[in-house]
Amino acid sequence: MEFKIGNVKFGGSKTVVIAEAGVNHLGRMDYAEELVKTAKQAGADIIKFQTYKASKLTTKKCSPILGLGRGA
Repeated sequence: MEFKIGNVKFGGSKTVVIAEAGVNHLGRMDYAEELVKTAKQAGADIIKFQTYKASKLTTKKCSPILGLGRGA
């Protein structure tokens, strides 16, 4: 199966290099732009970013079994 994302072809004979930027941009566009430039210089075809809100990933309650939070 072959498909394209932008100008990058997947499924052909060329290996596609994907750089993982994650959340290292810290929500700042200038950091994200520098990560893109660096990934390109390193030979990446694509760069993958993530965004999230910590409040959506954590809980205010913690199991006493873990020894954390109110149960400790």
